[in-house]
Amino acid sequence: MADSIKKTPDISLVVPSWNASDIIEEALASISATATDIDVDVLVIDDDSPDNGFARIREKFEHDSRFTFVQNAQNVGYSVTANQLLERAQGKYLMTFDTDARLKPGTLRALFDFMEAHPEAGAATGTLLNPDGTLQGYYRRILTPSLFFFTTPMGRIFDKYLFGLRYYKRYHYDDLDLSQTSEMQQPPVACLIIRREALKPDPYIFDPRFRLYMLDVDFAKRLYDRGYKVFVVANAPVIHLKTASASKRGNAWLGRELDKSFRDYFKKHYRMLYPLILLTMWLDRIMRTLSRAIFGREPMR
Repeated sequence: MADSIKKTPDISLVVPSWNASDIIEEALASISATATDIDVDVLVIDDDSPDNGFARIREKFEHDSRFTFVQNAQNVGYSVTANQLLERAQGKYLMTFDTDARLKPGTLRALFDFMEAHPEAGAATGTLLNPDGTLQGYYRRILTPSLFFFTTPMGRIFDKYLFGLRYYKRYHYDDLDLSQTSEMQQPPVACLIIRREALKPDPYIFDPRFRLYMLDVDFAKRLYDRGYKVFVVANAPVIHLKTASASKRGNAWLGRELDKSFRDYFKKHYRMLYPLILLTMWLDRIMRTLSRAIFGREPMR
């Protein structure tokens, strides 16, 4: 009788996919190959991709009872697809996993054990590596109005010549030691384990108003506002290709989506300063347009 009771998975991996049939197979294969010492379920959802490759991927993995596949009839965006899978996830912990991420042996166990040992952790991410094994600097502090100013071309000029890039280095965690487990504020969602209790009272992982950008920033701010912390776990390596399927949508669409996400984020969390932030965004867009025309590129944020 006891054997017939289905065990609650340790981790539910949530894998939203859009136009990623060329890379998702390796991502799912890495889960299947490395989840040998931990109980998982894997929820994969295709967000109405035009590449028509989802059926092939589903056929390849559906024999594994740990995998569940869902296909949306229309494109609803990354945050909504992740939230749809949250409703189906049964695991003690949740994990967002990108189609361009590749798990290494022992990573899932290391992340699970860390969360079990650290109740103050609302979330934790693995150490992201380039395919050649070098470290990726993919970690940021939570974006505040002042830090946002110093990501603009005007702010970068002040920061460089008056402060020696102090704020740039602070925002980009220039002093973060990835050889050891460390607290950091804004984690990448490429491989992110999440404590279910840390999401409450929100009924979602990511605020659905953020379709693509700023969902990770908003997520991190909500965790810290509730008293939780976020960590990067040193003995949890993850290969990250940085092959964003969203880039296939085109730069014009991405630019509009980024501007909208900035506006929604600051209006939600910094309403009193919102008019000043709008002015800063307007000046930022003008200077970036000029930079693109003169130098052929925009300054890095």
